[in-house]
Amino acid sequence: MGFVIQSVAGFGTGIPTKGIGDVDQFVSGYVDYGINGRATYRWTPWLETVVGLQNTTYKDNSDPVFGVRDVAVSSTGVYGDLRVDVPLLEGLKVSVAGRQDFNTNFKDEAVWKFGLRQELPAGFYLRASGGTSYSAPKINEIGAFGPTTNLNPGLESQSVKAYNLGAGINGEFSGGTFNIELGYFDTEIKNQFSRPTVDSVCLEYARETRAGQPRSLDEITRNRALIVTPDAFCATAVSSNLPGTQTVAVNTLALQDIKGFTVDLSLDTDLVQADLTFTKSESLEPNPVLGLRARTDGTTADLSYVVPGPAGINTLRQSAERPEWSLSSLVTITPSDRWAISFNPRYQGPEYAYAPAAAARLVNAAGERVVQDINFGNYFVLNASLQYYLGSEKQHRFMLRAVNILGEDYFERASGGSTLQISRGAVRGEIGPQNSAFYRQYGWNGKPRSFWMQYEYRF
Repeated sequence: MGFVIQSVAGFGTGIPTKGIGDVDQFVSGYVDYGINGRATYRWTPWLETVVGLQNTTYKDNSDPVFGVRDVAVSSTGVYGDLRVDVPLLEGLKVSVAGRQDFNTNFKDEAVWKFGLRQELPAGFYLRASGGTSYSAPKINEIGAFGPTTNLNPGLESQSVKAYNLGAGINGEFSGGTFNIELGYFDTEIKNQFSRPTVDSVCLEYARETRAGQPRSLDEITRNRALIVTPDAFCATAVSSNLPGTQTVAVNTLALQDIKGFTVDLSLDTDLVQADLTFTKSESLEPNPVLGLRARTDGTTADLSYVVPGPAGINTLRQSAERPEWSLSSLVTITPSDRWAISFNPRYQGPEYAYAPAAAARLVNAAGERVVQDINFGNYFVLNASLQYYLGSEKQHRFMLRAVNILGEDYFERASGGSTLQISRGAVRGEIGPQNSAFYRQYGWNGKPRSFWMQYEYRF
């Protein structure tokens, strides 16, 4: 026998927000708008300044049944940019910019950036750039529910600091031009957003049950050690009887450091235009499975050994959904001014989706993990297109586009273990986080082999 589950917003009116029939279907969404004005002035042939004012505003546009307060998240920024072609050093260009944002419903922020490039003899050059940026929390993440105050006031913006260096050469080859560049990048991300379930981070829920199994105090404490704890939200959640399966936005404590190098090659001739880019990236994060003791599938008792394999002993691991390396290219052949043939291959190295810690520790009788991490990388995809221009002014463009010509079966993204908390077995209490059947791994399929015809008229 089947069953129907109707969703009810945790801080809403109590009316189901989706179910069967038009009565239970309500609109959820938002509206955003903004304005930007700037002025540029060149003081001398080597000095230019830019000043500006920008506002962006984002507000909820959901039905009242969702319980979202009519509040706006907005940012008004004042910015300036100083651009200099240094007259004392021929070929040196420098840009320095800054911005101060005055924000509502989250903390004010200041960001900066710089860039410089030095041309050298024989076509060589050096470049460097860097700066900061941030991602503001959304209305639902700050907890804009209820009549007056935000329920999650401790949430901060996600901040980014990045630096890039490069050295290269421009030159001529076979009647055309070429460029070769070696680059290095280093990006640090602080206060990353995460959305754990309420019962996994709020101490007040240690006595609650989820799929028939209690959340242990030790497990919650371990989860809280990895985040900025949302204590104000937890107090409101338990007093409002918010289900533990709801999620809450939090900032993680781990500093995400992404660094690596790039190699870029390009060639531009009358017949061939080619670009090739290789990126090697190291994006390490703390391994949450480190030191966890294994558990036999279907039980909650710790065994005498840690989770087998790298997951149980490695301090760090490559971040989820960040490939270790990738190689891509775009090659266009133009035998005449009416024909263009393009090839766009991509070859990618390992990329991972990790099982949740509770699933990663489950083992079979032979001591082997039953919910493995997924490596959905290591694939090659080839796309191509053929274009023909017709007419005296080439105003008609016909294009045949081919995607995934070789029919590679691959994932663009993957989930290492989503929970089946509303499955029949979980609702009946037959399975829970201690069962491998409680987790489902899946991926977002890449496009299959496909072909498109396109016509365009230019007038």
